[in-house]
Amino acid sequence: MGLISRVILVLLAFAGIGLSQIAVRQKITEVKPAPRAPDGKPDLSGVWGVVDRAPGIDTTAREESVYLAKMYGRLQNSPPSRTAWAQERFLYNDDPRKSKDGIDSDFGAREELNPMEHCVPYGPSLLIINNGAVAVGGYEIIQTPRRVLIIYEQDHNVRQIWMDGRGHPPKEELEPTWMGHSIGRWEGDTLVVDTVGLRNEPWLDGGGNVSSKQLQMEERYQRLDHDTLKVQLTLTDPIAFTKPWVRSTYRRLRNWDLAEDVRCYPGSEQLRNQEELFHNRTDK
Repeated sequence: MGLISRVILVLLAFAGIGLSQIAVRQKITEVKPAPRAPDGKPDLSGVWGVVDRAPGIDTTAREESVYLAKMYGRLQNSPPSRTAWAQERFLYNDDPRKSKDGIDSDFGAREELNPMEHCVPYGPSLLIINNGAVAVGGYEIIQTPRRVLIIYEQDHNVRQIWMDGRGHPPKEELEPTWMGHSIGRWEGDTLVVDTVGLRNEPWLDGGGNVSSKQLQMEERYQRLDHDTLKVQLTLTDPIAFTKPWVRSTYRRLRNWDLAEDVRCYPGSEQLRNQEELFHNRTDK
């Protein structure tokens, strides 16, 4: 191949990148209002995918993240204020080669200790908020007046959020489960979800932060526009944290279906190829 041909190919490659970025900008800046359900509440239904992925994995996601920060504000996520009990466990889980100062990082935990590497079901904290460094895929929200269902791509876990005014079961009758017991209510256009009764085997994130069985979760879902969902998660646990740990993320409406069978079992290929599956998928 001659020099001129090489130059042309390079220029075409850069032009392709530029056109891709322009397409993303057009998609984001063409904002449509959030749809409404028959009862007048925002309709959160749809398949929602991550935006804040790991650097270098998804150019489109990085573009989306930049423009969402300009439109709706940059998300502020700080490390948790751990108790001595939680700090001891975090430092044990942490990889000393990657984190020397005790600051948590989704890349700084010892994989051999990570419950999800041994097919322990993901907890809702990790399924709701993640930075793309862990492969948890997307989730689909199905909204009805009586309950809201969230179907997670990872292991096809399903959460029921009861909207019929019921409360939580008495503590003595509450049997801890992987997804916990969730009840919801509307505060204006924000869906507020309260969850208790969670098992504490899963880590809260990919960085080795842990919880006790006293963990209580509050989620706040806001559909900012047709294609953008903001989720704020507050974790309260007097055993693990000295104050509530607040985390936020943006999700984008995705034009794809959830994978049919993404399950973890000992020896499964999923342990090795799920990250490639989730990160290389594009809209139809």
